[in-house]
Amino acid sequence: MIIGSEKLYTGISHRGLTGERVKIVAVHRGEQILDEDDEIGALLPTDTVEIRPWLDEKDRFSWVSYDASPDELADL
Repeated sequence: MIIGSEKLYTGISHRGLTGERVKIVAVHRGEQILDEDDEIGALLPTDTVEIRPWLDEKDRFSWVSYDASPDELADL
């Protein structure tokens, strides 16, 4: 499962997210925006992953999305 999975953001592009729990909401592949696992198959190094950070104080994921590359995400 890719869409809806929770990961640890390890990148430095969004310094405020480094080390934070995020949820994958879509994958951008070329001109396509994929939000179904069967369309994605597996993440490719050239994919852009749309993520949303967890908000502890609100006990939910943010509605604000950020872009990450697959190598900036690690298993929790």
